[in-house]
Amino acid sequence: MPFVTLKGKKIFFASRGGRSDRMILFIHGAGGNHRHWWPLINNFSIDHFVVAVDLPGHGRSEGTAADAISTYRDWLNDLVKLLNIPRVVLVGHSMGGGIALDYVLQYPDSLESLVLIGAGARLRVAPQILEQLRQGRVLTELPVLAYGSNTAPELLRLAQQELCTVPVDVFFKDFSACDRWDVMDRLAGVQVPTLVVCGEEDRLTPVKYSQFLKSQIFEAELVVVPNAGHMVMLEKPVEVAGTIEGFLRRLRKEEQRCQQF
Repeated sequence: MPFVTLKGKKIFFASRGGRSDRMILFIHGAGGNHRHWWPLINNFSIDHFVVAVDLPGHGRSEGTAADAISTYRDWLNDLVKLLNIPRVVLVGHSMGGGIALDYVLQYPDSLESLVLIGAGARLRVAPQILEQLRQGRVLTELPVLAYGSNTAPELLRLAQQELCTVPVDVFFKDFSACDRWDVMDRLAGVQVPTLVVCGEEDRLTPVKYSQFLKSQIFEAELVVVPNAGHMVMLEKPVEVAGTIEGFLRRLRKEEQRCQQF
């Protein structure tokens, strides 16, 4: 599990699989870290080269959290250049999905395909939540909102424990970045194969957010996972991993078919 140095700051990422010319790069959500992806990544086939990164100021990465999605987007572009993998599949959850969308709109030739999980084209945050964070108060209710109704108590307990390790300022900056971000009128500019995944019980980015993405992004696929909430990749890692791998297999078969002509 290595570090790289980007603009003088150590950036942590966890990886699995042999290095190849295709990288599946996972971007976590607000206040998150690479560990949110690990159950899902462990269910991927070993022939994939997967990387889960900690955004600046998150997890084990140095630096500070950003208060604008565009700042994370440009940082991500610098990271992709540094890793020097020619073919990139970008997977983003929640705020990470916003970063991924902003990235493909700004750097349209940089991605092979896109996976958006629990995401949206606009990520408004309730004013009372922003005010609570501004006052330095922890969002103790967040795990209950983020998980589905059938979530194992142990998973909720771990989520509550992890919540207490994240500085309130990180949440405030991340949620402020989400609240100011809006690409609802730009989705026609997404010109890469796109998979949209959401939990049926998602209360933070409801299913209608994902349905809007599917309706506006050319030939986007939508999968709604039953009995799961916003943290669908932690609640249903086997199902989500299988959905992503199936999507990538179909793209690979289509690529091979086109190469025959």
